[in-house]
Amino acid sequence: MKAGQLVPTKTVSEVLEKRMPRSAVPMLLDGFPRDLQQVRADREGRDLDAIVQEVGESLPAGRVAEPEEIARTAAFLASDACSYLFGNAIYMEGGMRRSTP
Repeated sequence: MKAGQLVPTKTVSEVLEKRMPRSAVPMLLDGFPRDLQQVRADREGRDLDAIVQEVGESLPAGRVAEPEEIARTAAFLASDACSYLFGNAIYMEGGMRRSTP
């Protein structure tokens, strides 16, 4: 992930914290969802299933994320159950960056 993605989240969180307490502004980073692989397949003129398998095999999870998995996490981040996360980033990328902070 690039700093350009996370800095706005932290900045917005800090600004809202002063004006709207409990505004968490978490960031969900979805690395390899299946639906976005369709864009690559179309661009490269390749079969979607072949790309999904190729990308999935390169990840520690062994597969790409399904849109429903991303949606469930987004629903959690928008819920009251997530009231203690402030300006954080949640990485959903199949373990690709599990060894980096």
